[in-house]
Amino acid sequence: PNYASAGPPGPMADQDVKLYAGARAALEELATDEAWKDTALACASRTNKGPWARQLLRDFTVAGRSLDDLLEYKEIFTGDKIAHFNNLEQKSEIDFGDMLFFDDARDGKYGNCAKVAQMGVCSAHCPDGITTEVWTNALAEFSRLKEAGEGMGTVVD
Repeated sequence: PNYASAGPPGPMADQDVKLYAGARAALEELATDEAWKDTALACASRTNKGPWARQLLRDFTVAGRSLDDLLEYKEIFTGDKIAHFNNLEQKSEIDFGDMLFFDDARDGKYGNCAKVAQMGVCSAHCPDGITTEVWTNALAEFSRLKEAGEGMGTVVD
C-alpha cells in the first residue's frame, strides 16, 4: 500500500493488518455475550490515515459483524487522545469514570494511557496488544475500582 498518500488500495484486513487473538476474543465476547448488551464500544485513533482506518473497520468482521457496525462511536483523526475522549464523552454522554481504555503507549511524549487516566478514565496498558491476560486484568481492576468507589483515573499495567 502507498502509505504516503493513503490512497487505494490501502492495507487489507486479515492480510496486511491483523487483529491480535486476544483483541478478537474480547470483541467476540462483547459482540455475543448478553452481559455486554448495553455496553457501547468506541475506537479512538490519532492516525493521519483516516480513510485506511475507516476502510479497515468496514472490512474486519467479528461474530458476523463489521467492526464499523460493532463500534458505536469512532474518533479517527490526527491530534491527541484528550480531544478524542472529550468528543467521546460529549457524543456518548458516558462519564469518563464509566469508560475503559486500552492502548499500547503508556506515557511520555506519545503516551496515551497516562494522559487519558488523568481525565478519569481507567486505562489498560497493553504493550503487546490486547491479550486475554490484559483483558481480564483490566476488567477486574475496573470492577474493583467501581466497587470500592475509588477514582477510576488509573493505568492498569
